[in-house]
Amino acid sequence: MGIPNTVPLLKQKIIITNIDCWELRLKKRKDGYRQVRFGGQKVYSHRLFKEYYHGNCPLGMICDHLCRNRGCCNPDHIEYVTPAENTQRSPIHPCVTKPQQNKTHCPAGHSLSGDNVYYRKDRPGRECRICRQLRQKVYGK
Repeated sequence: MGIPNTVPLLKQKIIITNIDCWELRLKKRKDGYRQVRFGGQKVYSHRLFKEYYHGNCPLGMICDHLCRNRGCCNPDHIEYVTPAENTQRSPIHPCVTKPQQNKTHCPAGHSLSGDNVYYRKDRPGRECRICRQLRQKVYGK
């Protein structure tokens, strides 16, 4: 990423928790992650710190929080893993965000259970298969 001065400046904004998590005094996103602006774009703080201290993320790998604290940017709490390994480690399916766990029906009233659930691959979430198929017929997506 080429981060010569950004991380040392950000380290001044870190609060260390009782389990040694490093949390930046920045607003959390709805999903619990924190982002910083770097080079005109938003970057996840945990990835920025991991790459600063341990080198670039290998191709095909992603960052996994060993502490399960999405707001933590302690590079020793983050490990590069394959997406499949990250999925296996997750306590719940990673495509289901906490607000979605409680949903039992889609906005159209279809049940979100069994074969009618589609776990999105492009972003976190799940969908009603019936509504997804109807949308694909209409919009081709």
